[in-house]
Amino acid sequence: NNTNLNILTGFSTQLDAVTQALGRAQQDKSFAESVLAQQLEAWQTSQVGQNPETLQQQLVARELQLSELRSKYTDDHPDVIKAKSDVETLKAKIADSDAQDNKPESEKSAKAPAEPPQIQNLRAQIFQFNEVIKERTTQQEEVQRQIKLYQARVESSPSVEQEYKELTRDYQTALAFYNELLSKRDQSAMANDLERHQQGEQFQVLDPANLPDKPSFPDNRLFALGGFSGGLTLGVGLVLLVEIGDTSLRSSRSAELALRLPVLALIPAIQAPASKKTKKSPIGSSLVET
Repeated sequence: NNTNLNILTGFSTQLDAVTQALGRAQQDKSFAESVLAQQLEAWQTSQVGQNPETLQQQLVARELQLSELRSKYTDDHPDVIKAKSDVETLKAKIADSDAQDNKPESEKSAKAPAEPPQIQNLRAQIFQFNEVIKERTTQQEEVQRQIKLYQARVESSPSVEQEYKELTRDYQTALAFYNELLSKRDQSAMANDLERHQQGEQFQVLDPANLPDKPSFPDNRLFALGGFSGGLTLGVGLVLLVEIGDTSLRSSRSAELALRLPVLALIPAIQAPASKKTKKSPIGSSLVET
């Protein structure tokens, strides 16, 4: 019984390895098929120019262009000569395409353009992946058959049945967690490969431009403070300038300081009533000196 249990455990480990290899092969095949589809689409798009319908449309457009040029220039004009050459070239391509259509299928396939090496390599890889998948699937089925066989042998012994159930339960839990992590890792690797392959083909705005809520210059508060300070300074300066330039004596103290003589009395100026209305009385007083 212990021998059967050990063999069963070995087969379970082998089944896990085969299952992981099968999953990787399937993911690699899916990735190669997606890349092949992109390569085929790009290659087929490049071959559209050889389609007879496309050539016929180009011929009609060139003939219209030639007619317009002939209405403006003579046949010796370089543009007219080039347009005529393009028309003749397109007619030759259309005739060659019609001749190819009338040939047998064997000759058509022989003349068909060969696929690029990249596409051929991808097809070869997909073929190899299919072979690996077939081989791993066969191995998986064989290991599963062996596991069922030894499970029947182990379960037939009541003494080890409970031990086997506990062992397989813990193993299956760990295996499920491991497979989940492995699947996430493979998916992440596939996504990175696709992103690297398609890099430069698609563009997306990751961080749009942010417009400012208010202008950084001018700052209204600084301008207002500067204007207030400048006005205040200018006003004080003008007052000081007027005071410095004013030599009039307005008090007895200023008279004593200016004349260096004592003041005995202050006599106010007396003017006629008419002159008071039109002219202000001078500021100051008459001085009497002893």
